[in-house]
Amino acid sequence: MKYVDELLFVFYDALDNYPINQIIILIRRHLEDNDQKEEKIFKWLLNNEHDVKYKTLLGFFYEGGIGTEVNERKAFNSYIAGAKMGIAYSQILLGNCYILGKGTAIDETLGFKWYQKAAESELCIYGLCNIANCFDFGIGTEIDKKKAFNLYKKSIKSGKILGLSELGYCYQVGCGVEKDLKKALEYYKQSAERDNSDGQYYLGVFYEFGVEVEMDIKQAINWYCEAAKNGDEEAKSKLYDLLKE
Repeated sequence: MKYVDELLFVFYDALDNYPINQIIILIRRHLEDNDQKEEKIFKWLLNNEHDVKYKTLLGFFYEGGIGTEVNERKAFNSYIAGAKMGIAYSQILLGNCYILGKGTAIDETLGFKWYQKAAESELCIYGLCNIANCFDFGIGTEIDKKKAFNLYKKSIKSGKILGLSELGYCYQVGCGVEKDLKKALEYYKQSAERDNSDGQYYLGVFYEFGVEVEMDIKQAINWYCEAAKNGDEEAKSKLYDLLKE
């Protein structure tokens, strides 16, 4: 189906640019904007799961509960089928399953290995960012803050934005690089203005507390609203606290 191929492209591109919760919302919006029913597309994916190129998207429908009930085990099975056939995005999402214990037992070492496999495809920015995250926090590997920073930096060279907010965080806390709040703000702004919910959340934090900008609760609420619309749970909590005052 031509539409599903278009949706697959949108999905892969989104993985290199946005957090998972935001991608679930993005997929739903795309379906609605194109007058497509979630259940119909899910059923089509299910009927065509013999074609390995659709395995990743089918798994994501299971993981996000798009057109069906959330089923982490079936998502895991779809990802592992795609991963074994060399699909980089299946490999990353499979790595997520092992690290978070979604549909399988937690195995951080195995999760890290699947991230490494995915990152062999240099077009897959999501893989680079996830490996960087592992080095940052010692997930399935030794902590190496400098390596984490360098990988985040490498990830944005292609023009993809997933790593922008991560670089902002590195500069904010001094992860693998000298602390620089001004640079942190710059990266958060770039991320937020390109509709990444993580960047929007952290930009809201900077406005709320006056970090490298004049304190501006109205601006903070504005950015928290944007992040919340894109599925950021922490932003929703911030809004609740600020608006009840």
